Formats: sequence, structure tokens, C-alpha cells
Amino acid sequence: METKLRFYRLLLRRFYERQEERKELFNHLVSFVRDCIPLDRIIQEVGEVKDPYASYAKRIVAGKVDPPKEIPEELIEMVRDVIKAELACKAAIKRRVEKLPLWKEYLRYVKGVGQTLSFGIYTYLAPIDRFPHLSNLYSYVGLGVELMCKKCGKRAFDNPAKREEWINKVKQKLRIKNPEKYLCNCKEPELVWVAQRKRANWICTFNPKIKSFFRYRLGVLGLLMSKGWYYQQYKIFREEELKKAQTKKHALNRAERKMVKLFLGHLYIAWRLQEGLSVEPQYSAAHLGHKFIPPIVDDVPDENRPLVWCSEVTHYCDSCECRRICPKRIV
Repeated sequence: METKLRFYRLLLRRFYERQEERKELFNHLVSFVRDCIPLDRIIQEVGEVKDPYASYAKRIVAGKVDPPKEIPEELIEMVRDVIKAELACKAAIKRRVEKLPLWKEYLRYVKGVGQTLSFGIYTYLAPIDRFPHLSNLYSYVGLGVELMCKKCGKRAFDNPAKREEWINKVKQKLRIKNPEKYLCNCKEPELVWVAQRKRANWICTFNPKIKSFFRYRLGVLGLLMSKGWYYQQYKIFREEELKKAQTKKHALNRAERKMVKLFLGHLYIAWRLQEGLSVEPQYSAAHLGHKFIPPIVDDVPDENRPLVWCSEVTHYCDSCECRRICPKRIV
């Protein structure tokens, strides 16, 4: 399992690297076209389009237009080669993600989460049984909360046992000899909960690349741009945050973060039940009185797909006081 996931991470990283390389080289090609070829000649070839230079560059790469002598042939070949490498990685990802039950039974019905994003979600989070609580998953992807002392600006703990557990974990995994110097030692600390992020005098216990994947690629490029159900929830969160004493940029950032955490909560429930694992109630709904929102999909589910809850399920099961997720689902 670990060997397979290691290769999956390599394949995913390789795909995104080739994607960025393709964008960079293609932009250089467009720049050559803009500087070397008259606009009238380009318009005669591609017509009145929004970006004639990019359209003409695409025709050159596709071989539909003879490349001008002013543009180096090596640059055109470099663009073609990196496109082939990107498509090869994408095809390899597609072959693997189509075999995943998580994709077949859940993620393909969520608008904004395509095959590449689903492959990344599986690659970074599998196996899901290593997260006994949803808060563990949030902390792993950098979307959890941490205690900070306002006096010294360092990380703090309200429980000595948690402090020792964190110190041992940092020593073993990050191999930092003296993690105690990064912790608060104030006699009367002023504790406040803060969102996870990289800070000065702070040991980062999450992978920033994984956080960037979930915040930017999944959140912004996936869920927000898709205009699906999670985007509608984002607009609700945005209005709530704008009413608070926040700057607009801060409010939008908090709303986007809440949207991604909502999706991860739904993913956690569906994935664990798919694997036959137990699901504990979300802390916010079980103890803080927040409304429980069951996993949602944008498309109509198939007959053989029992993982998504119907709209009637808006609470935890109280019939036997077990406080677990209500088992009623679409069948």
C-alpha cells in the first residue's frame, strides 16, 4: 500500500510539474508570435477571436500552420514534447482513478471534483483509517486549529499530556532535538485558538504542498469555479463573514476555508462508511449545537450507489442514543 501511494504521489507531482512547464513554454511561444508576426496576418488565419496570438500559437503546435522562420523550431518541439508528457501522466492517472471505489461511488457525482483532483485526494489521504477523528484529517492538511499564547507568540497546550505527546512526535518525525524552545513557557499564558499556518518561531507540523492542493487546486480551481452546491455554501459563508468586523479579503479567505472543510467532512463520512469503518459525530454538531449537513452531491445518483444521504437526513441518530450518523441513505 505504501509503495503504491508513493508512486501515486510521484505521478501526481510529475503531472503538475509538466502542466506548469507547458504553461511556461506556451507563454514563451505566444510572446514570440506577438513579437514576430503582424496582427493582420494572424487575424486572416484565426479570425476575430478573443486572443488571436494564443489561437495562432495553438495552430502552430498542432501543425495546422507552417511555423514562421522567426520562431525557433526547438521551442515548438519543446512545447509539443511537454504536452505529450502531460497527456501521458494524465492518461496514467485516469486509468488508476477509474478503478477507485471512492471515485466510482462518490466523487464523480460532486461537481468540481474531477479525476485528477480525486486522484490527488486519494493519494494524499489514503488510507482513511489512519484518521480516527475528523480533526486529525483537518490537522494533517493544515486546516485545523492550534493554541497560541498571545504574550510570547508561541504555540501552547492546555494539557501537559498533549504537550509531551507533541514533543515526542516532533522529535521522532521531524527530528528536531529541542522542540521545547518553540513552545510557550509563560507562567500565566493568554491562550487563543488560531488557524494552522506557517509562523515564525513555530514548528510546522503539516505539509504546505498538501495544504496548497486542498486550498487552491481543490477549493479555488475546483469547487469555486464549478458553481455547484459547495459554491452556493461558499456564498452563504461569505455573507456571514462579511457581516463580521473583517476585511473583505479576510472574509473571502475564511469563507473559502470553511467550504473546503465542509467538503472534507463529507468526504470523511462517505469514505469511512464505504470502507466499513465507524464514523463519530462531528464535534461542532454533537457538542456545539451546529446544524449537521449530510454529504451532498450535485448529480442524481445511480441505483447502485448507496453512499449519499437523502435530503431528509439532517441530524444524528437519536433512536438508540448512539449519537452516530443516521444510516438512512438513498438506495
